[in-house]
Amino acid sequence: MLLSWPFLVAAGNGQWAPILVAAALLPGLQWLYPVKPQLGLALWLWRPSWRALALSALLIALSLLVRPAWPLHWWPIARTSSYVKSPVLSFAWFAPVLLLAALRWRTPEGRLLLAMAILPQTPFAYDQLVLWLIPRTHREALNLTWLSWAGFGAWLLIKFDWHTGIVRLTTWAPYVIAFLFLPCLVMVLRHPNISPGDAWPRSLPETSDAQSLGKNGV
Repeated sequence: MLLSWPFLVAAGNGQWAPILVAAALLPGLQWLYPVKPQLGLALWLWRPSWRALALSALLIALSLLVRPAWPLHWWPIARTSSYVKSPVLSFAWFAPVLLLAALRWRTPEGRLLLAMAILPQTPFAYDQLVLWLIPRTHREALNLTWLSWAGFGAWLLIKFDWHTGIVRLTTWAPYVIAFLFLPCLVMVLRHPNISPGDAWPRSLPETSDAQSLGKNGV
């Protein structure tokens, strides 16, 4: 994750995504979810918890005590931002295929990918850093990192305006979907639609079986 293009963009632009990913992995930081609600909601669906809800509600309550009118200022800005208010499904003609993640709604990865496909977000890579919570193996995570750089290279060659140097965020969106979301969809669909709890054995094996498992290093 730390070698990926989205992490570099997020760190270079002072974005919340790396901190929110840390909050998803460290329950003590989950009170930070409301600072970027769309990512916070996706991460909460990844690993739902009443504690995270309570901490988030407490942060919102405290923020209203400090500045009661902030929602009145925030909402018009959120509505007028053309790319932040748009879901990923609207960024490319082939994006609706991401709804297939609903077939794995019992898994944390399936819920996260489905939420990220539906919720509005900035398409210029840094919000998509949370997708690195989907890989289950080092190889999958490394492949996603290489693909992020491949997508960045393709965007530079095809869409970047080298004459003016102006970065148009929406031009990156199809490459985010093709090089990040679709590989994550493949990862999600490779696994059965069972939660981690369902996959755990419901009863201990017999003594002889347990000893055999121990000898095999399981």
